[in-house]
Amino acid sequence: MSSSTLHFGSDAHRALARGYRRAATLVAGTMGPFGRAVLVERPHHAPRLIRDGYRLMQELEIEPGPPQMAVQTLRELAWRTVDAVGDGSSSAIVATAAMLDVALPAITAGHVGSALQAELDRLAPILMAGIARRTRPLADRDELTRVAVMAAGDDADIGHLVARALTAVGPGGHVQVDTSPAREDSLDHEAGLCFDQGWLSSGFAQDEPEGAILLDDPLIVLHRHPITDLAPLIRVLEMVAEANRSLLIIAENVTGQALTTLLLNQRQVGLKVAAVKAPGHGVWRDVMLEDLAIATGGTVIAPERGTTLGELRPAMLGRADRARVTRQGTSIVGGRGAPQSLAERRAAIGRQIKAEQHLDFDREQHRKRLARLSGGIATLRIAGRIAVEAEERCQRAKRALAAARAAEQDGVTTIGAALAVLAELKANPEGGLPAALALRMLEAGVSAPIQAVAANRGLDGAAVARRLLASPESAYDVITDAVINARSTTLPESAAVLRTAIGGAISAASALMRVDLTISQAERVSEMTM
Repeated sequence: MSSSTLHFGSDAHRALARGYRRAATLVAGTMGPFGRAVLVERPHHAPRLIRDGYRLMQELEIEPGPPQMAVQTLRELAWRTVDAVGDGSSSAIVATAAMLDVALPAITAGHVGSALQAELDRLAPILMAGIARRTRPLADRDELTRVAVMAAGDDADIGHLVARALTAVGPGGHVQVDTSPAREDSLDHEAGLCFDQGWLSSGFAQDEPEGAILLDDPLIVLHRHPITDLAPLIRVLEMVAEANRSLLIIAENVTGQALTTLLLNQRQVGLKVAAVKAPGHGVWRDVMLEDLAIATGGTVIAPERGTTLGELRPAMLGRADRARVTRQGTSIVGGRGAPQSLAERRAAIGRQIKAEQHLDFDREQHRKRLARLSGGIATLRIAGRIAVEAEERCQRAKRALAAARAAEQDGVTTIGAALAVLAELKANPEGGLPAALALRMLEAGVSAPIQAVAANRGLDGAAVARRLLASPESAYDVITDAVINARSTTLPESAAVLRTAIGGAISAASALMRVDLTISQAERVSEMTM
């Protein structure tokens, strides 16, 4: 049997604090170029070396009840941060803890939580707008490299490799990161296209590492509508099996008997097959399928186009050198479409982009289409002396890639930009005590990541934060322990990562500071009398 354990008011706050402080302390020690790794035990496997907040939160289990509930909240925050921009989870976690360390004691002492929340809601947009004003586009490839190097924990090898990969594929290309059994890192770049729809069933990738399906020399079926019955495709399946080819089905959906039959054929006959959802929605799905058809030399099957699956002929199938399908997306390398048709399609999309003067959404969709047809696919293969090291370096490369890509798309700011905005707010205060308290919360949250990075170098993190607050147009270089002019700094930081981490931390701290009661389940042993 189980019973409920209740914590009220300050008891709830103290219990939550045991959880978020433990998590923040663990994560803070991994931050920056001087951060340490955490070795995590895995039963029946080699231990895992971790240096990022998201993966640490996935592994962390502490005492049940409010402490673990706080950890679970930070786990959700870390996931949403990584899902949005791929990096910044550690900063979000330590910032949340720092803000709660200001807010919860104040609320316990009698401050009104709703008034504090109202001021936080007023100041947060001002902070974000201030960061946006200090954001500028990337200057050149060297600056892109510096963003990647910093995000990789000052690993110059990884940072330069990431920058090379992004430069090679261009803004519309795709970069994937894998571990390598070799002794050195490497970069492979091939022309190709990708879209963010993955396999329709994990059964296709049951025996594959990381849930990836690799199809060599695949035939490609492009269908506009859902497929529920494979009877019209029997001849194609037989042809694929006899020729020992692989098959990629791209359709609005594959369900019911059709999906079951594909999985059975894969398991029992060894058919090399994957089914994925077509990219786009509504009318965009039509044009994106046509893009894929032109890139692979296939034909889109749709009754409204005068074609059906029953009339499918080999010449209507698309072809490519290979395809890679994961849960998150699909990449096709070496499409066999006619070069002239592909060039004409790109030119037509370019004209559509210029024609869309007022509809931002439509213009962005056309840009994505052009990127798919113009970009390439690069694969970073990250090595290590042992598998544990290779895996940890691979994760750093993924964070560096995410930060650099975000910097390409949304620009960069400087380390210390958020503190500069807060310094302006402190110089021109508005409101009463709740406003001052909310400002203290934001100052604590924004300075927490900088303090952690400096502390890992053996410095006084609080002193570093005070130096930045005292000099708003400055940035901090942890390598040299110097506060330098932000206008001439060589320390760019992805603005999107910074905004996402701070915004997420404000949201998580706001949620937890409003908690006045926790309910958790406690095991109760029942006694039986004989």
